Amino acid sequence: MTIYDLVVVGGGPGGIMGAISAFINGHKNQKPLKIAIIEKNSFLGKKLLLTGGKRCNITNMKPVKELLLKTSNKTFLKHSFYSFPSEKLLELFKNKGLDFKIEEGDKVYPKNGDSHSVLNILMEYLKEFNVDIFLNSPVENIKKEDDYFIISSLNNIFYSKNLLISTGGITYPTTGSTGDGYVFASNFSHSLSKIHQGLLSLTSNDTFIKSLSGISLKNITISFKHKSTNYFKKGDILFTHFGLSGPGVLDLSNDIVEAICLENKSSDFLNGFFNNFYITLDFLPQYNNEELKNIFKTEFNKNGKLKIKNYLKHFLPNRFIEDFLEYIGVNSDKQLSNIKKDEINSLITNLKNFKVNINGFFNKEHGIITCGGVNSKEINSKTMESKIVKCLFFSGEIIDVYGPTGGYNLQIAFSTGYLAGLSLKLA
Repeated sequence: MTIYDLVVVGGGPGGIMGAISAFINGHKNQKPLKIAIIEKNSFLGKKLLLTGGKRCNITNMKPVKELLLKTSNKTFLKHSFYSFPSEKLLELFKNKGLDFKIEEGDKVYPKNGDSHSVLNILMEYLKEFNVDIFLNSPVENIKKEDDYFIISSLNNIFYSKNLLISTGGITYPTTGSTGDGYVFASNFSHSLSKIHQGLLSLTSNDTFIKSLSGISLKNITISFKHKSTNYFKKGDILFTHFGLSGPGVLDLSNDIVEAICLENKSSDFLNGFFNNFYITLDFLPQYNNEELKNIFKTEFNKNGKLKIKNYLKHFLPNRFIEDFLEYIGVNSDKQLSNIKKDEINSLITNLKNFKVNINGFFNKEHGIITCGGVNSKEINSKTMESKIVKCLFFSGEIIDVYGPTGGYNLQIAFSTGYLAGLSLKLA
């Protein structure tokens, strides 16, 4: 009977990094560890390969303080982020020859644009550290007897001194994230916070939306108001055949879920919640209304013969202009000198407060991330160890912490996994 020092349930980024960190930790303490990863899929990192449009937005290079401010629980994540920041994460890969590039918003991708290159290096480390990998092995039951965890999978029974549960959440169930870890955690008396999908695209029944499909707008402000609270996000959006997507919209969706859906004690996102609901797009957040008014007054007098559709190229994507002007009732061929005062007011109003009616979430069963999970109050933030069961650790999406788009959620997985591996009981 093999007794492992660590068994990791779930072969995603958090679990893999936990195994790597545990080996490094043991090596430093001259205690070679016996480690295993148990994975239900036929290969590790299935969801990792899909991230960042299959390019793997591995992390974000903003300072740790800024990263933490955008997460759902900066206090809980502080120690893990400082223990294993993005620089240390990237160094692991650079040591194996993988180069990275930083794109808009400080997002980090491998230079070759291939998520497989990230997974391949993680697999190299696991092989180098002699980590046992058991594939096609869904875990059916976990219990603890005396000082050992007994993990029963479809094919084997494992015994381990330490256990890391890193099974992900409920999103992308085809990658194996089907909520198994919540059952295991509950069996060890852990409570769960409200679980729901996050980073969702929005649907709209506005007739003009379909004609805008494929048009993207950069660095705009997206907002909505609920009761007395205004919610804002700044980012890129994409018009689609069903409504709106893009990083800015995805980030705002979490606020919509929490402000409206969860307030109504529901996680099934019934479209009834969206009666008379709309979001507002500010295409030009760099100007206020008065500044725009003064710009238009000056430019319209200066370039009176210029057509409005050509002038708006300074502010909007070319493909969007004619649809926008038609929607607000301004003739696209009209010269600037002939634009009436009420038309200028309409231009400003819609450039700053363009309303899109929202009637639901697109593909609501499959958000990009899971919000909620194992209650972080029951986990030691300095070790990722359970406060209820000794030598039980958690990492990644199974914990009730999350961030916006842009590499935050992978960094959460890697950092919490690293800290868990660093904190094992080695005696």
